Amino acid sequence: MKAAFKDYINSIGITGGIEERVQNIISQYEILLPAKEVLDIFVSDYFSEDGNRNFDSLWLFFDDCVCEAKNFILVDNFDCAEYRKDLICWWSLDKKDFDLISANDNSRISLSVHYEIQLAWNLKAARNNCMKVIEIIKTRLI
Repeated sequence: MKAAFKDYINSIGITGGIEERVQNIISQYEILLPAKEVLDIFVSDYFSEDGNRNFDSLWLFFDDCVCEAKNFILVDNFDCAEYRKDLICWWSLDKKDFDLISANDNSRISLSVHYEIQLAWNLKAARNNCMKVIEIIKTRLI
């Protein structure tokens, strides 16, 4: 796993067995897409009413495709779609207690991206993970 990916997942509280699971999924995508390099990753997260942080989907960004491992901690449910900025026809940002510069414990953000071909993806994040969504907007959408 790239050091930047490890730093990112550790910064949002992913360590130990879940960190190993992330590495395993990245390795599986590298088997499925051997000629492609994983350029970035994102983990969708949210906090439940009892205050526990939950990790939902693992997203992998390649030069020309975006892939999602749904419910990645428990199951192997992988998909992948072509990714090109010029196919994005609309995106929407919904945020709470987040100024796009720094996140706090109450910060939340959700990014929805829609393509001309009726394809869409949604990234959601909480607390310090909100900054990763902004990074993805800057590097993958704009």
